[in-house]
Amino acid sequence: STVLNIGGLSTTTISINPHDGKVIEYRTNDRCASGTGFFLEMAAQALEMRVEDLGAVALSAKGRAHISAQCAVFGESEIVTHVNDGAEPADIVSGIVYSIGASAASMARRLSLEREVIVTGGVGKNLGVIKAVEASIGFETMKVPWDPQLVGAIGAALWAQERNNHID
Repeated sequence: STVLNIGGLSTTTISINPHDGKVIEYRTNDRCASGTGFFLEMAAQALEMRVEDLGAVALSAKGRAHISAQCAVFGESEIVTHVNDGAEPADIVSGIVYSIGASAASMARRLSLEREVIVTGGVGKNLGVIKAVEASIGFETMKVPWDPQLVGAIGAALWAQERNNHID
């Protein structure tokens, strides 16, 4: 199984042994916050939108503006350039979420990508990013049964409970 945790300031991909649930390998992004929730927040501000609306806006796009920056600051500059060039806001947002999803998928492919992929973290709430991840990996991700932003906290609580039960 593979976990893509796309949070506010980092993206981590984790390969998990399906038999015992232990981490086999993981990687965290080594660049600026371009593939994270922070970048989505910057983009929303630059486009005068609400961050929670970006996923739906991206899915309504007729095209996709090219966002190539590997840094949030340069990405914001690209957004401003697209706005100044008259690009449709939805096409710009589509480019942003695709950039984030493709970057996360690329990280996952560096590990042993399994067909069981789950996206967690706050960015996991953005359906546009989820669809971009799926387009990049070539299959659907598993649906998170809880709020994706809470998955890490739920896991930590379960781990602590299990550990506490073993101490008794």
